Amino acid sequence: MSGKLSRRHFMRRSTGTAMAAGVGLGTGVARGVLGANDRINVGFIGVGGMGTGTLGGFLKHDDVAVLAVADVYEKHRERAKNRIGRPDVTMHNDFRELLDRKEIDAVVVSTPDHWHALASIHAMLAGKDVYCEKPLTHRIAEGQAMTAAAARHKRVTQMGTQIHAKDNYRRVVEIVRSGILGKISMVRVWLSGKNPPQGLGKPADEAPPPGLDWDLWQGPAKRRPYNVNRCIFNFRFFWDYSNGKFGDFICHYCDLVHWAMGIDAPVSASATGDRLIADDNAETPDVFTAIYRYPKPGPTSLGGPTGGLPPAETPDDGFVLSWQHSMASATGLSAWGHYGVCFQGTNGSLMADYNRHEVFPDKKGFSKKDLKTIPESVPRSKGHHREFLDNIRSRQLCSCHFEYGHRLTSLMHLGNIALWTGKTLAWDPKVERIVNDADANQHLTKEYHNNWGIPSV
Repeated sequence: MSGKLSRRHFMRRSTGTAMAAGVGLGTGVARGVLGANDRINVGFIGVGGMGTGTLGGFLKHDDVAVLAVADVYEKHRERAKNRIGRPDVTMHNDFRELLDRKEIDAVVVSTPDHWHALASIHAMLAGKDVYCEKPLTHRIAEGQAMTAAAARHKRVTQMGTQIHAKDNYRRVVEIVRSGILGKISMVRVWLSGKNPPQGLGKPADEAPPPGLDWDLWQGPAKRRPYNVNRCIFNFRFFWDYSNGKFGDFICHYCDLVHWAMGIDAPVSASATGDRLIADDNAETPDVFTAIYRYPKPGPTSLGGPTGGLPPAETPDDGFVLSWQHSMASATGLSAWGHYGVCFQGTNGSLMADYNRHEVFPDKKGFSKKDLKTIPESVPRSKGHHREFLDNIRSRQLCSCHFEYGHRLTSLMHLGNIALWTGKTLAWDPKVERIVNDADANQHLTKEYHNNWGIPSV
């Protein structure tokens, strides 16, 4: 794929400055930056469970007009149209018909994961700004293409990691980067839950329900008979379409790790796991561990909107990140809860989840009173959706733009490749290649079916 841009080149083109004006907003006429009172016309691609929730979030904003909906399931399209409440909203089975509407400024992609990249790239090529749910991609090569398309076509982009906008995450970033924890050599991330022994069960293949275009739902994936477990919510437990619990949650939890530590890519990855608990027809692991080695953070790391804070302090040879998830028990790996992130430093540790955090000083480390002296240096968010809408007007880079989302999602892909190959992978973040196993690089992309593929950007 010839469209890949380096991180440095992408950031030089777009970060911290207003993007070029005259990019075909609104009615298709190049009119530069939207005015404060202009309506932002939005189209939605995918309005199932997550898409319905995201639709509700965007409809809360008075300057948003949802003009079109695309979904391969008629039931979902009708439900979305009723919620939007506009008589002129158009419904489409094929998202490419939605993209033909010149008056649409931006699209929101909430499809199953195997469609994220293709729908987003086609939208950017059609001159639309794009908000895409996590995980951003189904393979690393897709993220490279999305990053290149965003830079080349000057698109405002945002990956849908809504937790990123919470004040709690921002405060954790400030504490970790303050240095009060000392040198951080280990970060642990965990997720646990309780699945019944039968898991999803083993329903028989059957005809798809009326109104569902099962062929287009599969799109670039290998053709399979319709099975209720492969569709709607449970698609994420099949490799053809997603990456299981790991893919569902890693962007939320490790967003905090990448952001707080000021890094964007590991240099090695190893993993083990399998589907050990549930006896069902799903494929992705329900017990899984991945270990990553990160270099000492440097000044070129992306790291998120940190208000000029330095990277977290780490030993000279970097730090280790561990991910663990198990669906055997919902009690969690500690008394903290069934999911969380723990930063372990030489002066103490910090544990966090979406809504709370707590610092545990060593006896000779520091006092909790010292935390009050750490200033609020990371700007608080107006909201993840609001940030995207505002940046459509200003043409500034969003905090979870596609380059940031690609690097974060690549962490999940490297863990899966390590699982599939059974090897510890050496990763070169600059060229985005596995450098100790040439054959493993075949998993950076995949075989696309039914004449679908990554568009040339």
